[in-house]
Amino acid sequence: KREPKKMRNPQIKHEHIIYDVLAGAAGIPQCHWYGQHDDFDCIVIDLLGPNVNQLKEFTTKLPMEVVIDFGCQMVTMMEHIHNRGLVYRDIKPDNFLFSADYFMPEPDMVETTDEHGMSAIKYRYPTCQEIFKKWQVVSPKLYLVDFGLTTWWRNPETKQPYPETKKDYRNKAGTARYASLHVHRGKPHARRDDIESIGYLLLDMIFGTLPWTGIQARNSRAGWDRMRQIKEDTFMSDICAGLPKGILEFIEYARKIKFLEEPNYELLRQFLKGSIEGAYSDLVVSPFGGHADKKWLKERNRKPSYQDQGVFQMDDLVQAVNDIKPNKRNSYHRRTSKDLGKPEKSRRRKKQVGWNSHKHDNEPWAPAIDWSVPTEKPEEAQWEKLDTWGNKSENWADTVNKPWD
Repeated sequence: KREPKKMRNPQIKHEHIIYDVLAGAAGIPQCHWYGQHDDFDCIVIDLLGPNVNQLKEFTTKLPMEVVIDFGCQMVTMMEHIHNRGLVYRDIKPDNFLFSADYFMPEPDMVETTDEHGMSAIKYRYPTCQEIFKKWQVVSPKLYLVDFGLTTWWRNPETKQPYPETKKDYRNKAGTARYASLHVHRGKPHARRDDIESIGYLLLDMIFGTLPWTGIQARNSRAGWDRMRQIKEDTFMSDICAGLPKGILEFIEYARKIKFLEEPNYELLRQFLKGSIEGAYSDLVVSPFGGHADKKWLKERNRKPSYQDQGVFQMDDLVQAVNDIKPNKRNSYHRRTSKDLGKPEKSRRRKKQVGWNSHKHDNEPWAPAIDWSVPTEKPEEAQWEKLDTWGNKSENWADTVNKPWD
């Protein structure tokens, strides 16, 4: 992995420090080298394979046993990271990888016939069990990468926790889809937020989507606010209807943790393990009666007919990691007293399209030629009798008999 030395928000050096702090833990890759090469900051870690998001998108469905196993591994990773005084802050399936020995198989091509009797080719994607069978493993091990947003929840020298600030942060870090409610409200990251994000990730692996997935907004701030509103207004028991009770207990417990409170990691693992066979295996009933009909599950494969160019996609949005320098020409110009009296150009005003559209509303049509003034009359043609046809001395026509003479 590498990045330019002159990057606005460099992360490679910070990641190198985090890898050294977390060295030796289960699920943490080993950092082999860090340095500069050809105007780049570079870091070399263990080679890894596909990630959880690729597995989720490739397979038809992730079994509950696989989701529970992945969740327990994630909780154990967060326990080690938190014990070292750090918070991860960027929980998402793309950052959990498998070993480099594993790869995603190609889908099988199946020849079928359509309703008109014509031959057609369809693709059959393998199940999660079939993939693990090819990998020759029952439960693959997860590895965590990308520590660019990881920060300290306690002072690394004094080991004292940083107090909770009353100031609300406008710039939020992490992926909006899996962000906790406290992060949406502008609170600083704590250990509780990593746990709540894991809960949302578990739901995403089970259902393949979330109620707030695919939010569209005019900008990132509006998108974050829209996701916060949906997360606050949605009953978690309604989302988890039909799932084991342990999944619901996991998320509700994470939301109740205080800022400086240490999560009970063993209890979290019990919630997950008990969801298969145990005290938390009972199915959740929706507060609206029975197992609610999740309309948002039916909409996950629905594609919009069109997308406005001004619409901002919130999926997999990462804030505070902008590697592109701001363009001064496109930056917002703050109006001053000098601008008074000048018409403000609206960005949303539609451009008039047509012939000479840039000035035909303000200037009348003034043709270059004034057709109202008569032009000069052309000279009259005069026809004279032609005495000879050709040159008598040199032309062969002189020898031709002319009956009209």
